[in-house]
Amino acid sequence: MQLNLSMGKPTRSIKKIQPIKNDDNVESYARISKSDLLKKKDKTPLSNKSSSRLLKWSIITSSIFILLLVSGLFSPGTNPGNNNFVNNEDLPANPYVQANGEKMSIVLYSSPTCGCCHNYVEYLNDNGFDTFQKRTENYQDIKDENLIPEEQRSCHTVIIGDYFVEGHIPLSAVFDLLSQNPDIDGIAQPGMPAGSPGMGGEKNSEWVISSILNGQVVNVFARV
Repeated sequence: MQLNLSMGKPTRSIKKIQPIKNDDNVESYARISKSDLLKKKDKTPLSNKSSSRLLKWSIITSSIFILLLVSGLFSPGTNPGNNNFVNNEDLPANPYVQANGEKMSIVLYSSPTCGCCHNYVEYLNDNGFDTFQKRTENYQDIKDENLIPEEQRSCHTVIIGDYFVEGHIPLSAVFDLLSQNPDIDGIAQPGMPAGSPGMGGEKNSEWVISSILNGQVVNVFARV
């Protein structure tokens, strides 16, 4: 302790603490802040990162699938089948297209929920017909009116000229029907045979197409 004799009053000598330079302070804070940020970032569990990536890719793949589904590439029931009749390899040009190019108009009756009937419509239209598909809950009435036997019925009925064509019948038989003009009411192929026009799958049996007159099978019109 030093005495100040002139003032007659004791004083203390205070040791001043040198402040930290501003530059040092900023650098120190920056180092701490960066370190803290890295620690916080590293605290994210790896499982959460993986889950996030998986969710992202799931959303992307789902979106692509939905897009393809909407475009029809994977739509169920739209494959008309891989057979020569659908691919038109064995069919001549439709002889019933008029000279001016106008197509023959026909009507196909089906239930509103049929998943394959529109494929047969496309098959007809691709081969020179102008087909109108009438979806109706009363599609069985058309079969009743034309006296189609129960055991000869299929999912749709086509009215073409004065005849009916029942089921997934190849156009080769339809062309024969129109050209031969037999004294019958129509022709029928019961059920939905695999590989037939408008149906998927491969042909695995003989198709028997019957001639119908007055509600009775009168003969075999064709075997395919």
